[in-house]
Amino acid sequence: DGIKHSIHYFSSSNLGMFVQSVNAVLCCTSDSRESNQYIMKSKQGIVLWKPTPTFNYQYIWITSPMIPEHSLYYLLFERKTRTFVNHHNPDYKIWSVYAVLKGVETLHRHAFVHLAIDLKAFYYDHETKATDWRLGNFGYSQLKEKSTIPLPPYTSFTAPEIIRSHQGGGVGFSADIWSLGCVIYTIATGGQLLFENDIHVKNLMTFNDDMKQHLKISIRDNIENEVFKVILQDMLQVDPVQRKSISHVLDYWNQIYNME
Repeated sequence: DGIKHSIHYFSSSNLGMFVQSVNAVLCCTSDSRESNQYIMKSKQGIVLWKPTPTFNYQYIWITSPMIPEHSLYYLLFERKTRTFVNHHNPDYKIWSVYAVLKGVETLHRHAFVHLAIDLKAFYYDHETKATDWRLGNFGYSQLKEKSTIPLPPYTSFTAPEIIRSHQGGGVGFSADIWSLGCVIYTIATGGQLLFENDIHVKNLMTFNDDMKQHLKISIRDNIENEVFKVILQDMLQVDPVQRKSISHVLDYWNQIYNME
């Protein structure tokens, strides 16, 4: 049809991940709301009669473009060629944060948790729309409070309560809020990571005061914008119960910047 797409291949042993990905995206984009633009789009799912001889692929999913070179991670850390996108520009940061908030708000409004939010979960279609981030990578998404599939590998964006408990059963929206807070911190600082890796998170959680002190110092010393400080303090609470909801954070962002 002349439009770019991405093709995702799933082996015969990854039926669960295939179904979960397609289901979450279809549920979140089935209505005509404008906020759907912040979620990747499903074009077609294909089930082969038997796995391919090479790589054992049996499930194929065609979606809107999810190109690694168009990910938030690539823009901040990997891009070597010149680009007119200035990710240090204050307006760029404001619009980018709005887009990632809208993506997660859409997901939570449809009662799904993502559980794998990081810099590689957000993509743009073209450089001219490099603040219109779409949420992707739904392989571990699930309905809130369910535990039907394994958790993704731990990263520096994984919520500390998941790393500490080694299980995801009953995980709520708050885990996504923490991960998104880590993403927003990196956007706000123009490319600094809040944690080195999941081991860093785990070590800081040995004593809650260590984690709280790390968060306090990092936000105080590295975030200049007061509005960014407010939402990061709301999202990056050690106690999951204390984290603000995505709708609360988005409402505050809209109130300050009049985005809608």
